[in-house]
Amino acid sequence: TLKKVGFQYSPCLDTRDPGFRQMLKLILPVVIGLSVSQINMFVTQYLATGLDGGMLTALRTANRFMQLPIGVFAASIAVAIFPTMTQQASSGDYPELKRSISMGLRTSFYTIIPSAVGLIMLREPIIRLLYEFSGEFTAHDTYITGQALLYYCIGLAAYGAILIALRGFYAIQNTVMPLVISVAAIAINVLFSVALVGPMEHCGLALAYSLAGIAQFLLLMYFLRRKIGTMGLRHLGKSLLQIGIACVAMALAVWGASELCVLVFGITTKIAQLLQVAIAVVVGVVIYIACTGWMRMDEFTMVKNMLKTKMQRRKAHQ
Repeated sequence: TLKKVGFQYSPCLDTRDPGFRQMLKLILPVVIGLSVSQINMFVTQYLATGLDGGMLTALRTANRFMQLPIGVFAASIAVAIFPTMTQQASSGDYPELKRSISMGLRTSFYTIIPSAVGLIMLREPIIRLLYEFSGEFTAHDTYITGQALLYYCIGLAAYGAILIALRGFYAIQNTVMPLVISVAAIAINVLFSVALVGPMEHCGLALAYSLAGIAQFLLLMYFLRRKIGTMGLRHLGKSLLQIGIACVAMALAVWGASELCVLVFGITTKIAQLLQVAIAVVVGVVIYIACTGWMRMDEFTMVKNMLKTKMQRRKAHQ
């Protein structure tokens, strides 16, 4: 198509270009900063090799569930908001940059925290539905995987918010501080893992992973605040309180729906297990959206507008 309109491309690599050199200078710390969760997971798996059979598999499986909402929600938000943050930083518009970071964090929490609560409430039904086939994955495997997922979910919101906080640093082209904090987070994970693996076994490793993520997020926010100033943390605190209230209502609704499905359908067949998970998830989503809409949260309005825009685009393309 480009050739038809006369476009011609000649490969060119100017290693003296200031932008190219700047990219090389920034890219290694960025890669390390964004890889902390994977490095921490490597540490977790290494220490888990000394545990009883099935613990390592449980940790790997539970971590996959944990990474799903991060990839679907937090990573998408971070990627979408980063160009705006970079433009605001390059033009020196720090008030707008701080508002963008705050909105990114609040939107991430708005989607990730209920995901974590939902995974905690439905950890065993979901794992049972997806993995218990032909006796290879037993009820005991479901139980220990659910335990690991419970402790992973403690740090789920922090790992999602880290993606936003890191891009706040990258927008102002500061990659040294995130690198230092990333190394500190890895060290914290190692220390907690060694301390907790004995008394708590695989649950201790999952908890250490979560605590390292929480520590990394808090350190990032502390030093980012020192770099660019206050970021509306009071507003963030109010948002977290409202999300917490909505999540309590959602958790009760999910628990009730799940238990009712067990009484009505049982859990012996895959159809019954699917109905339990599907009905509980739908009930949870409806209750959470209803609660946040009733409280008139800004995040609810923003997500609703985003969905409306997507629907309108689809209709326009059709």
